[in-house]
Amino acid sequence: MNAQLLVQAILYSLLILIPFGLQAEPIQPDRPGFSTGTYTVAPGKINVEVGFQSSYGDHAGDPDSFTAPLINVRTGLTPSTELNLLLDGWTREQSSGGSVTSTSDLLVGAKHRLLNRDKYNLSLLGFVSLPTGNAPDSGHFTPFLGLLWDYEVSKEISVFGTFQFISFVEGGQRSNNFQPAVGLSFSHTDKLSTYVEYYRDMSLNIDSADSDMFDAGIAYLLNDNMQLDFNFGISIDRISSDFIGAGFAIQFP
Repeated sequence: MNAQLLVQAILYSLLILIPFGLQAEPIQPDRPGFSTGTYTVAPGKINVEVGFQSSYGDHAGDPDSFTAPLINVRTGLTPSTELNLLLDGWTREQSSGGSVTSTSDLLVGAKHRLLNRDKYNLSLLGFVSLPTGNAPDSGHFTPFLGLLWDYEVSKEISVFGTFQFISFVEGGQRSNNFQPAVGLSFSHTDKLSTYVEYYRDMSLNIDSADSDMFDAGIAYLLNDNMQLDFNFGISIDRISSDFIGAGFAIQFP
């Protein structure tokens, strides 16, 4: 079974198991942005978040790429814990030597709310990878752990961020990375919001250049159960690729 069929089978199984007809709550997606939100999906509900991303290399010879669909399926297990399934879908890299298409590994994990207060929240997020992809570095054990936080400055402005640790294999070498991020979100109306964010990626065990990114985006709530978004990122140190992306999120039932 390939990665796409596996995700579809899991999603359909979750839809069958969940009782429909419950009172809807306003959706709070994790996308877009590097930081993951502290909010967890309520029991009996599913968030399906889908998007695409187009990246552009900053150096001559760096490949451009297009990735779709970016899939995040979230369902509530308890009032403070959710199950997460993530898949980056297909990535097509284009360079002077031609194009290559690959699929990513499936990530399975959970998010748990440690603190839930009126002004601030704190959550823990963890993932492991399953060997479903065919990219050159697929099939390796990839653990991920993140501490997520946010603080409400006012009704219109919030500060958010994350402290992430991930261990992955790239080019045959395992890298253990620390990835902090911090940002500001702005609620302009009940439906329209924007954010700005700074993200840093640092290897803790190999000698490689750190990566610094700035990204920003806009989200529009069509109704209590659907959100549209657009985002972009710019490499501050010109090491990483610039990118643009868009997507949507739907909550069931």
